[in-house]
Amino acid sequence: VQWYLNGHWNFLPDWELDAQYFWVGSRKRAAGDSREDVQDYSLVNMTLRRREITQHLDAVFALRNLFDEDIREPMTSDIPYDIPMESRSMYVELVYHF
Repeated sequence: VQWYLNGHWNFLPDWELDAQYFWVGSRKRAAGDSREDVQDYSLVNMTLRRREITQHLDAVFALRNLFDEDIREPMTSDIPYDIPMESRSMYVELVYHF
């Protein structure tokens, strides 16, 4: 089961804030895998965007996995602790338009 919410807010001229919320749960192991089911998780991402810092330049600041959740995707028992997903991370992006 998965849920996804996305909020977008233009709070000043040329400024935008995006928030994403993901919930993933009720994931079962493959038949014959005796390990406990993979834990449910919530994931929050935030993105702040500023358009036209200068005539042709935009900037983006993004936070992924804001609350640093331990997120794992299920894998066969060959990988005993499943596949770890990205921990908290930050990105800065500059976009030049011409």
